[in-house]
Amino acid sequence: MHVGLLSGTLPMLFGPYASQLVILANELIRRGHAISWLSVNKNAGRAHVPLEYNVTVLAVMPPEENQGQPLYVSQLNDFVLARGIEVIVSLMDLNRIFVDESFALPSIAWFPNHFERLDISSRHALAAYDTIAALAPSDAISIAQQLPHKRVEHVPHAIDPPLVSASTRSLRKKHGVPLDAFVVLVMFANYESNAARKSPDVAVLAFQQLQQRLPRAFLWVHAVAMSAISRGAANEDGISISGLISAVGLPSGSFKLSSDDKSPGEVHELLKLSDVLLQPSKAEGF
Repeated sequence: MHVGLLSGTLPMLFGPYASQLVILANELIRRGHAISWLSVNKNAGRAHVPLEYNVTVLAVMPPEENQGQPLYVSQLNDFVLARGIEVIVSLMDLNRIFVDESFALPSIAWFPNHFERLDISSRHALAAYDTIAALAPSDAISIAQQLPHKRVEHVPHAIDPPLVSASTRSLRKKHGVPLDAFVVLVMFANYESNAARKSPDVAVLAFQQLQQRLPRAFLWVHAVAMSAISRGAANEDGISISGLISAVGLPSGSFKLSSDDKSPGEVHELLKLSDVLLQPSKAEGF
C-alpha cells in the first residue's frame, strides 16, 4: 500500500511530530508499504533530506505559495490521487486545513489535541477525516463525545529508545554533571521568541525554589537551537536561556546549558542521568 504521511514538518527536524512519523514510516516500510512524506512545511521543496530517513518527501505546496495560506482538502485530494497514494495519515496541527470536501481516500488524523475541548479550527478540519486517533484515553473519550459521528480510537505515541546500558554515574561523568546532584532536566526546541511557548521561565523559577530547599539541585536546560539542525528549514532561534538564567540569578556551577543537535541515543542519556524531567508547558498534544 502507498501511504501518505501528512505533516507540517520534515523528517530530520527536532520534535515529536517528526520523530513519531519517522518511527511510523520505518515500521510501515518494514511491513512492505511504500511511504511518501507529504509536507506543508514552507521549505519542503528546498530542504535536503538525508537518505537515512528512507522516505520520499513531497512538497504539497510550492514555496512561493506556501506562506501560511489555507490548504484545502480538495487540493490535497488532487495532489495525492495524482501520485497513487492510497491512504493518508496526518500528524500535525490542523489549523491550516480547510474543508471544502471530504478526503477522497481513507484518512486518519493522528491528532495532537492541545485543549480540553476541541478548538474551532481542529473541529472543522476533523470533519474531513474518516478516523481520529487520539493520543490519550481521556482525549479519545472526549473527542468521541464531541464528534459522535466519527470513529475515534486511542493510539498513543510510540517509544523507540536506543538501549542505554551505561550507569547513571558514568553518564554524569561523561556529560560533566555533579555525581551527587539532584538533576533537573528541561528540554525543548527553542524556536520562538515567545517564552510562554514551553514556559522555560516557569521552569527556572521552579528550580530556584527547589534549590533553596535542596542546595545540591542541578539544572540542565537543553534548549535545542533550530539553526543547529534545520538547515534553513525551520524558524529562527527563540529566547535567550542564558539571559533568563542571569535574570533569575542562579549560582554559578548549579546549572548547565546546551543547544546542540543531539542524537536519539544522547537524548536518552540525558534522561537516564536526570532525576526529574521538568516540562511546564502551557499545553501539549498528549
